[in-house]
Amino acid sequence: MPESFCPQIFLPKDTRPGAIRNAEDAIRLWIKTAKEDGVEIPQPRGRLVCA
Repeated sequence: MPESFCPQIFLPKDTRPGAIRNAEDAIRLWIKTAKEDGVEIPQPRGRLVCA
């Protein structure tokens, strides 16, 4: 991830689907902001799968 990635983002949610939605929203916002700021956005390296 680029240096500007914000690892301290905390996305609490009571349900797994809600937590996933929050994470997806945070990712979309980060990408939008990165584009506006001219930050290089890395290509996806696959899908993260958690058990």
